[in-house]
Amino acid sequence: MTEHFLSHPHFNPRPPPTPTADVNAILNTTTNKNKSSIDPPQISVTETNNWNLGNNKLNTNPNNKYMKVMLLNAQSVRNKTIILNDLVTESETDIAFFTESWLRESRDEVIISNLTPSGSKHFSACRRSRRGGGMFILHKEDLKVEMKVQYNYKAFECCEVNIKTRQQNCNFICIYRPPPNKKNKTSTNEFITEMNNLLDVQIRNPTVPIILGDFNMHYDNQSSPEVKTITSLLASHCLHQLNDKPTHRRNHILDWLVANDKSKISSIYVTYQCLSDHYVIALIVNLTRPLSVRRKITSRNFINIDKDSLEREISECFTDTKNQTAIQYHEKLSELLERHAPTTTRTVTNRPSAPWMNIAIKEAKSERRCAKRRWRSTGLSIHKDLYWRSSRKIRTLITNAKHAYLNDTIPNFPTTKILYCITKSMTGKKIDCVFPNTIPEKDLPNEVGSFFQNKYKTHLDQSSASPSKI
Repeated sequence: MTEHFLSHPHFNPRPPPTPTADVNAILNTTTNKNKSSIDPPQISVTETNNWNLGNNKLNTNPNNKYMKVMLLNAQSVRNKTIILNDLVTESETDIAFFTESWLRESRDEVIISNLTPSGSKHFSACRRSRRGGGMFILHKEDLKVEMKVQYNYKAFECCEVNIKTRQQNCNFICIYRPPPNKKNKTSTNEFITEMNNLLDVQIRNPTVPIILGDFNMHYDNQSSPEVKTITSLLASHCLHQLNDKPTHRRNHILDWLVANDKSKISSIYVTYQCLSDHYVIALIVNLTRPLSVRRKITSRNFINIDKDSLEREISECFTDTKNQTAIQYHEKLSELLERHAPTTTRTVTNRPSAPWMNIAIKEAKSERRCAKRRWRSTGLSIHKDLYWRSSRKIRTLITNAKHAYLNDTIPNFPTTKILYCITKSMTGKKIDCVFPNTIPEKDLPNEVGSFFQNKYKTHLDQSSASPSKI
């Protein structure tokens, strides 16, 4: 196992209790089911300066066409919305798992809106019994994702994610296991028992899932009884823990990545981003990334219209206004509008956007990359402190730039409709479609008029039939 670059001293926890006879019985039973355990797959695990797939050399790598997955124990996303949004956007991650989100079931719409990049969707699995914990998942809206929260486990939180691609399906199970204590009233033996039940159910599926999350077990301590027990349990189901790099600042492997030899994982990257005590784990899955959503935009160039020429042609067309009907007005005006401002249609690709991005933020990110390379090469605490300060500087710059952008843009919105849509999206509320999309645009005015006309007539008939109820 490669020694990590951090110079923090090892933390030696109290040895966990030896598994009981019930747990040993479970292991013996599962081992008898499949005695021919296979060797773990050989997958490269790399400690990298910056898993920034949007800007580094990986962007030109053939792996760039494959799906990118991220895992991080955020230790509360509530105060990290801007920096996590920037991390997911810049790294071009397809799906990101955040454990210990600390989100609530309600009243966190603004936090979720700031955390979700444009062009992405979110799913929050909140802890019900007490505060803390929880999982938050971000994925690109191009992916077809089905999510299901498993609330029938007491020792850990579990969320199942099924991704459907053009080639085949891929299943993920995100787990967060809180440390056993008197408050949650859980134990290691209970965790192993429930994990065995989970694996027994999942092993029957045609697609064996990739299990990832914070197990709160020191996998680097192979002599630990609880690590030996859970490793034997995984091996009995032909599963293995793939990550051998520390994922915590105290040089321990707490975040596990469990899969079998048939998994589509090709590469694993571990990097420190100064976001929490845990490191970011990124993996490349050999599934073709979905095609970006493309949409058509129809517009007219009203700014360059010659107003004098348009006014003159309108006056020439409507010399006799007495005999003109509404249909004739509509046809002639549409013809003139099409002549002076023709309709143009273009196809655009939905991409995450950050309109508040400026040169200062880009320069600060470059300084952060230099500071991280310097810290990785020397291992000195002073260089680590400089890297931490550069990360804090970027967070401050993004926050100030976003506030300045909104303060300058909101007063200049041309219509109240656009202002209403922007404020509604900022507060995390869905923008509902007022008119149905099934009715053609040309027939929509008549349909709306007929709807209100019939409604008025119905109320008028009811009031005439029973005037006493008015």
